Amino acid sequence: MFEEGYQTIALDNLLNGHKDLIKWGEFVLGDLKDIKLLNSVFKKYNIDTVVHLAALTSVNESVQFPAKYYKNNFQYTLNLLNVMEKFNAGKFIFFSTASVYGEPDSIPISKK
Repeated sequence: MFEEGYQTIALDNLLNGHKDLIKWGEFVLGDLKDIKLLNSVFKKYNIDTVVHLAALTSVNESVQFPAKYYKNNFQYTLNLLNVMEKFNAGKFIFFSTASVYGEPDSIPISKK
């Protein structure tokens, strides 16, 4: 995408992320719970597409702390969607399969 002229912005609280892995575009330190920050980012940049990678995915932790997972994975995503709607950013790609498949028997995973 970057090579095709798209400008990228990564917003991350760095709870599980690593800033040094962001190779292109702008970096904004922040969280989806911060609606004021979301509004300022969408106001500053002409965002038309959002790729959402911010879900918490630990099954064990989600059982221990369901409110934490509800807030992050639902409520804070809803914050993002509401701000997207406000700024007419109509494309939303949601990735959330990190824990769906369990631990592989071997890596790389082979076709069976």
